[in-house]
Amino acid sequence: MFVDLLARGVEAVVGAQLRRRDFDKRLRSSIDKAVLRYRSGYGLVDPTMVDLLLDQAPVLDLPTVAEALQEMVFFPARTHDGSKDAFTQAVTRFSPKTDEARLDRAVAELVRCLRDELQHLPELQPSFALMYQQQQLEALRAFEVPAASPPAPPAVSHNLPHRTYTRLVGRDDELATVLARMEPGDRTWVVVIDGIGGVGKTSLALEAAHQLVADQGFDAAVWVSAKRTMLTGHGISEREPELAVLRDLFEVTGSVLGRKELVQLPMREQRALVRTLLSGPTRVLLVLDNLETVDDEQILAFLRELPQPAKAIVTSRHRIDVAYSLRLRGLPDDQAVQLVAAEAGQRGVVLTDAETLSLTRKTGGVPLAIVWSLSLMGLGHSAESVLRRLGSGHSDIAAFCFAESLRTLEGTDALRVLAAVAMFEAPVDRSLLGRAAGLGEDVVARDDSIQLLTELSLINLQDGAFSLLPLTRTYATRLMQDRPELRDQVTNAWMAAMLAIATEYQLADPTWRDLSRLRTIGPHLQAAYRWARAHDQPHNALVLAGAVLADLDSNGRWDDLMAVCAEVEGYAQAVSARHLVVNVAWYQNWIHGQRGEFEAAWRALDRVDHLPMEPEERLRQLTLRAQTSRRERKFTDAASYLEAAKELVPKLSQPASSVLVAHMVFEQGKLARDLGDWDAAERAFRETGRVFDPEAATQALADGLTPAYDVEWTVRVLGNLGVVEHRRGNLSAASALLDRALSYTRAHGSVSNLATLLIRRADVELDLGHLDEADRTLAEARLLATRLRMRDEIAECERLTTKREGLAS
Repeated sequence: MFVDLLARGVEAVVGAQLRRRDFDKRLRSSIDKAVLRYRSGYGLVDPTMVDLLLDQAPVLDLPTVAEALQEMVFFPARTHDGSKDAFTQAVTRFSPKTDEARLDRAVAELVRCLRDELQHLPELQPSFALMYQQQQLEALRAFEVPAASPPAPPAVSHNLPHRTYTRLVGRDDELATVLARMEPGDRTWVVVIDGIGGVGKTSLALEAAHQLVADQGFDAAVWVSAKRTMLTGHGISEREPELAVLRDLFEVTGSVLGRKELVQLPMREQRALVRTLLSGPTRVLLVLDNLETVDDEQILAFLRELPQPAKAIVTSRHRIDVAYSLRLRGLPDDQAVQLVAAEAGQRGVVLTDAETLSLTRKTGGVPLAIVWSLSLMGLGHSAESVLRRLGSGHSDIAAFCFAESLRTLEGTDALRVLAAVAMFEAPVDRSLLGRAAGLGEDVVARDDSIQLLTELSLINLQDGAFSLLPLTRTYATRLMQDRPELRDQVTNAWMAAMLAIATEYQLADPTWRDLSRLRTIGPHLQAAYRWARAHDQPHNALVLAGAVLADLDSNGRWDDLMAVCAEVEGYAQAVSARHLVVNVAWYQNWIHGQRGEFEAAWRALDRVDHLPMEPEERLRQLTLRAQTSRRERKFTDAASYLEAAKELVPKLSQPASSVLVAHMVFEQGKLARDLGDWDAAERAFRETGRVFDPEAATQALADGLTPAYDVEWTVRVLGNLGVVEHRRGNLSAASALLDRALSYTRAHGSVSNLATLLIRRADVELDLGHLDEADRTLAEARLLATRLRMRDEIAECERLTTKREGLAS
């Protein structure tokens, strides 16, 4: 035990880079010889003490005692430090009656024997040379000859690498943040710059360090890198890291600050000296690059207790819980284009605008990926081949950025979560991500996985949603292609999660549909719909279609909605999904009617009129015919269709009957409104309101509960009651009703309803004399109505503009 402890301590003095072959074997042999020599020699002088130290008391087996003995061997001049006292106290605890003078003589002989044997090892000769120099210095001090002080370091001493760029493109905000955190008055002592490999962490840290040394009062800067690989146009190359353990940081610090003797000091003395050097008055900046490759926890402990006024900048692919963290993402598009132009110019590479755009998108603005791509082009590769390689997931840049992180993820749930994020084309919330990864309601596994991916800089979190950089997405997608089992697990779980959401937004569903949530998850549903179509899953595509159409309608993307309607109609007819064919026709009728395209609106209804329908469907078909006729100003036809619809009411089944009757009565109210029969219109709208109760909806939303019916119908009731009050001249009541409807719509409604309500509100504001408010409201209404090509609303905007001009004059 004693030999093992002392051998490890001596090895620490030497350092791994200086050890020759069989050093450990030769070291242990020398220690054994020293102990034998001590036993046979000093055993004749004081056998009792030798027996006490080597045989009776296991003090030499204590790590603290072995360390103290090591310091006495290599630093004999330190008679007043704690090493000798620690040794003596340990022995006296085992043998309280030991004479300390006898003990001192016995220990001194043991030290001499060890020194005589160890000094013949070539690896230890520099340490003994330093020891003898220290002894001479102590001797000079004994004669009161003053020793020269260590030379003062230069005004600004540093070992910062040269900048590898002419100008740092972008990162202005991030650079300003780092510089501000390094100011003396800021309480931050460590800034950790994290992000995936190649995102520009080292360049940002280097630029900050150069500026801090030049402009912000740091007297010295220490740069130490743990980087093990480099990426060039020729591939990935290995490099020798400068930082592996805390001792490396200490030794580089001593070198930069002019304290060369620090290399030969034991660890405890190194730590004390470095803390003294960093404690002032010299302001020292430490920069630790690529810290994720270092396993020595002592480095993090040291950074957490960094003495003032020293500060540190750390770069790492892993998020580290030390002081202030700054996550780097890809450059914004405009800055990425600047970087492409600068790097292409240096290499004589000419790119078209389309190639530049493709390069910035495929790299996601990751600087190293851009530079690597242009390096390949400079070596003769075509832009087409480089761009194809970027999208393959098997390139050198992918291996450089992700291979090490992948090893960490193997065998964990986090690998499935990473693959699941890649299935989403837009940022995804935590709950949906967990279900898409197949973790169900296991929130612990989900959150642990997200934490690991965040620490590895593989996923980004913004506004409560998670996303991937394009390079990361490409790599994760390729990973699933290479691992069919992982692919099947993730795609099945992801599709199941999407289908579960889609069932909440089925076509013609009068129950509560959270449209505000749909705006968030809509892009996910659209991606799942496209994926199902591309992978020959028509059943899943049709299940998703209803929710996709609802999302496109809610967001006012009517052109996209019409395109999807055409796709879905073809799918539905192919698999005889009659219900879906009918509902698609109703969507088409609705949009064509809003746009004043009445021939197309009638064709949509006529295409399905021959299909067998349940009474509920037939009633809605007739109600839509009445609506189309009313919009054409064919009021008699509209009334006839509504009368035909009434005849179907006795045939309706519960619980749908009350809702469908309310739809029909609501259309009757609109017909009365357009005919100017305000009393009849009000009665119809209030009767509709008994089903789609505004007060019940208000209370449910206020209590955080789910309303019984879609709030869109509540909005329609309030908005039309507002029109009735306006036409009666009750401006205050009309204003209150329309404001309430607008409030609902902005939170829970569709864009088309918003356009209609804004026009009605602008009309009331004009009559109230609120001209500035009317101008703002009308401007917003015109923008939406024009985008959707809503014929009646556009005409109303023109009418109100003329009305506004008349009021101004």
